[in-house]
Amino acid sequence: MSLPRAVNRSGLSHNQKLRVYDRQVKTIAITSQTEKKPATQPKVNQEASKNKENTPVAKVESSVAVKADKLLPEACGGEKHYKRALARIEELHPVYQPYVIKLINTGYQKLGICWTITDGYRSPEAQGALSGGVTNAGPLQSYHQYGLAIDIWSVRDGEIVAYNPSLNKNAREKLANEDHRKLGPIGEQLGLEWGGHWTSFQDYPHFEIHPNGKKWRDLKPQLIKLGITNYKKITF
Repeated sequence: MSLPRAVNRSGLSHNQKLRVYDRQVKTIAITSQTEKKPATQPKVNQEASKNKENTPVAKVESSVAVKADKLLPEACGGEKHYKRALARIEELHPVYQPYVIKLINTGYQKLGICWTITDGYRSPEAQGALSGGVTNAGPLQSYHQYGLAIDIWSVRDGEIVAYNPSLNKNAREKLANEDHRKLGPIGEQLGLEWGGHWTSFQDYPHFEIHPNGKKWRDLKPQLIKLGITNYKKITF
């Protein structure tokens, strides 16, 4: 998670600032063509972290490549947020992409709240540059480096709630936390791990997946062998 500083059960900290990485968002053409994939993809059994009692289970049921038109534009609250979300989804490992699309669409359809993604893949260098108050994970210790994590924020009135200049600081923090608490259970029902249920460091915007129960320690040797930028080729 890259945006807020330390987060606790009462909400965002007093000194928290939203940090949005300045990335160029490229336009992604929506096409009906799909990549050729293996006949089947592995089942994804997500283990819970040590901070959770129950183990969520996520299963990959289709090997069809993710289609951009699966993401509802209206679920992102405006064209710029839709394009941002598409760009971040494209960065993710292919196994995780359909879950993120489902999370956004379902969060919109069930809650009437729009969502966008501010962080998907994050390089080891970017991870290492984050201060200790933002994350406890060092380079290659975060699922962002494996394309298996996102930071997602609610969008209202065309603005990311936690960054909306028309709202005062307290109002932004209160509303953003309320929205995340509503989305968290939806993500868990999809088999994702939600940072809002961590006990040592609560990270409300953060959702990650552990394919076949693989933790970053299991994936790190494979990533190093493949090359850091080839994270999408990791197998589980």
